[in-house]
Amino acid sequence: MTNKLKPHKRDPEPPNVRAFPTFDSNNGDNFLGGAPAPEMLRDLCGTKTNAAGTGLLMSAMQALGPDAKDFRQFMTALWAEEEPKSAVEAMLVQQLGTIHLAISKLSMRFNSNIDLATQMALLKAINNSMRTASELVRTLKKYRSAANQTVRIERVNVSDGGQAIVGDIHRGGDRNEQ
Repeated sequence: MTNKLKPHKRDPEPPNVRAFPTFDSNNGDNFLGGAPAPEMLRDLCGTKTNAAGTGLLMSAMQALGPDAKDFRQFMTALWAEEEPKSAVEAMLVQQLGTIHLAISKLSMRFNSNIDLATQMALLKAINNSMRTASELVRTLKKYRSAANQTVRIERVNVSDGGQAIVGDIHRGGDRNEQ
């Protein structure tokens, strides 16, 4: 009995695919040539102003350096993937994308035919970059969950003569007020 491999059926496109603005490749040679409209960038980055969205794109392109034109679509796609709700979230996503590309470049160079001293230096840089990326992920998760923190008290024991307050507690005013 022979086992025949069945052809792989392509998975249907997931329903939550998010459209995002693209660069017009026929417009301009610089890294912002054919950039999406400022209003689109504002919505994509979760910023409140057009200037902030455009500034985030410009800083991302500067961070990518000479390869900016090759990876500019990658950055807007990351924002579409992560759906930032604020400029801070968009900045963290941008930094993650930038550090990811840096790790890839360092790894590519590490795997080339180079001397041991250079390999060790690259390995150290890769390790530091990966730690930075991990810290950025933790920071993004922490930032996103900050508003959702809830403290729930399951059980309270009050001894004789003790006092307890049950209900929502809200601090108001200044501690120094009399």
